[in-house]
Amino acid sequence: MFRAGLYARVSTDDQQTLAMQNRAVREYATRRGWTIAIQVREANSGAARREARERILEAARRREIGLVLVWRLDRWGRSVTDLLATLVCWPFAELQREILRARTRAGLAQGRHQQVRDCPASSDRATSVRRILGAKS
Repeated sequence: MFRAGLYARVSTDDQQTLAMQNRAVREYATRRGWTIAIQVREANSGAARREARERILEAARRREIGLVLVWRLDRWGRSVTDLLATLVCWPFAELQREILRARTRAGLAQGRHQQVRDCPASSDRATSVRRILGAKS
């Protein structure tokens, strides 16, 4: 099941579409059985610093949410360049995460292969704990 972040924005406080955007994306998420983990709303110009958008992006970076739901793409970014900058960053962040994960696994496998002393990967965890506790006694 996906954990969704909902984002809604209007350019000025007097616009009435904020409630409509919230209702539409909430209904969409509910129909798909997604859990709504965070919902943010902004009322400012697209040219202004969008702190709520940064909050939802940070939640995505921390993997608290798996997707961001927006009523219309122009609500997310002011320009195509802004939208593309957001979309292009995600695959590279995921690639970097996968590279780090692969390097860690390779290092652990190498430690197991070489039977490095005191390497947690070279023996089972219980044996390592007994050895450490025995050394302190």
